[in-house]
Amino acid sequence: VALPEELKALYRVVRAGWEDWDGDYEAAERVSRAVGCELLALEHLCVADVRSRPRPWEFAAVKAAVTPPDAAVQCLVGSPGWIVFGDSGGGDLIAVDLTPGPRGHTGQVIMLDHEQSIGADLLADSLTDLVVNGYGEGRRGPRGDQPPTVARVNIVGLGSVEAAAHPELEVLSIGVWEGEPLSLAPVTGLPRLRTLTAYPGTLADPLEIAKLTGLEFLKLGPRQWRALLDARAVPRGLSAAAIEVHGDQAPLPIVALANELLALWDRPPITRTVLEGHLGPMAWLSGGPGGREEPARSWPVEAPVQGVRFSRRRRHAGRGRGVPGSGRWSASPRPRSRAGSPSRAPCRTGAGSSGRAERARTESPPGAGCLRPGSRERHRRRPRRPGHG
Repeated sequence: VALPEELKALYRVVRAGWEDWDGDYEAAERVSRAVGCELLALEHLCVADVRSRPRPWEFAAVKAAVTPPDAAVQCLVGSPGWIVFGDSGGGDLIAVDLTPGPRGHTGQVIMLDHEQSIGADLLADSLTDLVVNGYGEGRRGPRGDQPPTVARVNIVGLGSVEAAAHPELEVLSIGVWEGEPLSLAPVTGLPRLRTLTAYPGTLADPLEIAKLTGLEFLKLGPRQWRALLDARAVPRGLSAAAIEVHGDQAPLPIVALANELLALWDRPPITRTVLEGHLGPMAWLSGGPGGREEPARSWPVEAPVQGVRFSRRRRHAGRGRGVPGSGRWSASPRPRSRAGSPSRAPCRTGAGSSGRAERARTESPPGAGCLRPGSRERHRRRPRRPGHG
C-alpha cells in the first residue's frame, strides 16, 4: 500500500524510533503532543485489516457490517485502506483512511476503538488537521448495531418479534422480557438472519429455531439447548454456539451440555478436573455471625472477590491462606471461555468437612469452544482513552 503524501512528509521529519530519541522521553512526549497521538515507528506502520481485529464470537456475531449512506467512515471490521500510524495511549489505533464512507474523504484520520469489534470514529479531516487542531469533537462512526439489520427485543427495546421482522434482519437479540414467552414464527424464512441470542425462558417454543436454517451463531439458556438436543433439532449450519447462564447454577451440568454440543461437530470436549484434599485451617471462617470463628460448613456465603462465585447451596472454605481476618476468600477463579465457547458458567468450588472440592475447568484444547475451526480470541488490556488520564 502506497503511503499518502502527508504521512510521508511526517516521517521525513521524524521516524519515531526509540533509537532516534536516544533515551530522551521528553522528546518523545513532545512529538506525541505535536502530532496528537503516540506516533508509531516507521517500521511499525501496519494495515488494520480484518485479521488484525479478532473478536470472540459472542461479540462479533451480534454486529452487522452495514454502512449507512450518511457515514463518513465505513462500518467494517477492517480495511486494506486503514493505515495505522499511531496509538491513543489507551490502546485505540489511529489510522489514515484511504477507503472512506459515503460522506467521508480520502486521507481523513480515524480511530479504531479497542472496545469495539467493528467500525471506527472520525478524528480529523486530515493528518494536517490533526496536527494543527488536534482531535476536536470528532464524530462517532457506525457501530454495526442499528436496525433493521440488528434488532433487540426486550423491556426497553422493541416490544415484539413482529416489530423486528425485516428482510434485511441479520441479528436478533431477545433480552430480559416480562411478558408471555415469544414466538419466532415472524422471523422464520428471513434470508439474512444469521445470529440469534435469547435470554433464558423468553422463547415459547425453542424447537422453532430448527426452522431458522441460515443461523451461524446461536446463544441460548441451558433448558432451551436441552430441548433442541433432545429433539435432535440443533441447527447444523452453526459455526459457533454459547450457553447463557444466569443465577446460581452448578457448572458441571453446563459443561456436560456444552460437550454434547461439541460432539455434534466432533470438536474436542471441555476437560473436567477433580481436586481432592484436606483443607486444614482453611476449613474455618473468621468473622462469622457474631464475629466468632466457625466451621465453613455451618453458614453459606458468597465470595466478594471479582471473578469468583460460590454456590449458596454448598458449604464453603475460608479466607486467604487460612489466616483469620485476612479478608480474602480462597477459591478458584472463574474460567475464561474461549471464542464461541458454549460454556459461560462461572466456576464454583464447594468444600465440606471432608475437604473434597470439585470444579470444572474450561481450559480445553485450542478450538474446543468453537464448532468450526478458525475462530480465535485475543484478550486485550483495557487501557485509558484519550483525555481520560
